[in-house]
Amino acid sequence: MLSSSQSDIIFVIPRLGQIVCFNEPAMIPELQIGHVALNDIPVQLGSIQEPYGFDGILGIDFMIKAKCKANFEALEITFN
Repeated sequence: MLSSSQSDIIFVIPRLGQIVCFNEPAMIPELQIGHVALNDIPVQLGSIQEPYGFDGILGIDFMIKAKCKANFEALEITFN
């Protein structure tokens, strides 16, 4: 488990608790999910796999670049 320092960011997510992220964001030169490939995606690194069981969270910045559509009734996200 990662530990936090004073310069790190702590996010509080409802029903999940605290997620510690490193203060310096990283840049991924290319990210591909399914048929969607994007360049220069900023990421915030943190410890979520061990305590929460998932590898990452896609944010609204990714969803905008990937032109995602969210269907909240069906709880689905589709890519154009």
